[in-house]
Amino acid sequence: MKIIYIDCTDRTKTHDYRRRVTDKYFFEDANKEDSWLIDKDLKPYNIEDCMLVRTTNFFPFNHEIHTQKEENAYKLDNSMYFKYPLLEILQEKYPDTWKDEEKKYGVFSKLQRETIHFTVNGLVQSHDYGNFEGRNFIILEPLKYHIDDSLLALRPEDTYFKGSMKLSNESSILINDKVYEQIKDDPKYKEELETYANIFVYTGENEELAVREALNTLGYDSFLVSNNYLTNGQDEDYPAKEMTDFLKTFAEVHSISQTPHSYTAEYKEEHEATLTSAEEIDGMHLKYVLDNSDLPNELKEAILDEMDNYFSNSFKNLLKEAIEIIGLEKLEKLTHEFNGLMIEENKKRKQEGMKI
Repeated sequence: MKIIYIDCTDRTKTHDYRRRVTDKYFFEDANKEDSWLIDKDLKPYNIEDCMLVRTTNFFPFNHEIHTQKEENAYKLDNSMYFKYPLLEILQEKYPDTWKDEEKKYGVFSKLQRETIHFTVNGLVQSHDYGNFEGRNFIILEPLKYHIDDSLLALRPEDTYFKGSMKLSNESSILINDKVYEQIKDDPKYKEELETYANIFVYTGENEELAVREALNTLGYDSFLVSNNYLTNGQDEDYPAKEMTDFLKTFAEVHSISQTPHSYTAEYKEEHEATLTSAEEIDGMHLKYVLDNSDLPNELKEAILDEMDNYFSNSFKNLLKEAIEIIGLEKLEKLTHEFNGLMIEENKKRKQEGMKI
């Protein structure tokens, strides 16, 4: 194991290099544009130049990355039943801080994803469907070891695989210095950390810079990753276009899909499984709240009768009436209790799964 420290306190947004790491002039000035310094002898990109990048809160013990479903992962999310009635009440009572207040009522929700996602040679960007900033670990893994049947699609901003992944002996991990200080002497992590080729410990919060410095140190080019391919993937002046073209050609030659995940059968199955699970658990939460509240029986029965039409105004008004009677403080308390029960049950399921 080699520990490499990186200073990433510079908050300046990084930009794409116009030169490649293998360019003999790269470390003199990565962005030097004088035509007489362009290195004409550079070989085209190949699979050896590609590094998978994944940001996650889960440490890859035993060099394994598991899917959310395999890990029994969960999050606290809006209840499909309480979301809109509660939203109206919170926006009226807390016009400036309702978003923060809303988080208090998140309900246990199973994560059903069975695919594992990476970017190629750059850091994933947050978007409407996910915030990827501030996670504990960033995994770097050479793509060349994973050209197999598990590879479902090869895209710069989203290369994804079906099922678990076993990392190679060349994998590296980036860890913020604060997180590293917390785990470096923990027996649970200490031996595991020693099995990785490189541990990059970075100070500051500029994760994009941390990934760039780590990739460049390892001899890989780094790119800005947009939510659709690479930021400068169509610009002849940037190596990003060379990498984009290589990945496209490689995918075509090896019959690898470049279809975005949201258009695949896997995504549809995951989405349907998530909705089915949410409907069941959110229904359990609703009944838990009703059973532990001093609501009139007629109101409880009316709410339960209207559950299938949870998107209707009549259901919304019934639940708003119930929330007003229960009170926000008690609703928060009951939701917290329910989540605790579900989390405990989830832990048991995970432990039982590990024993099998």
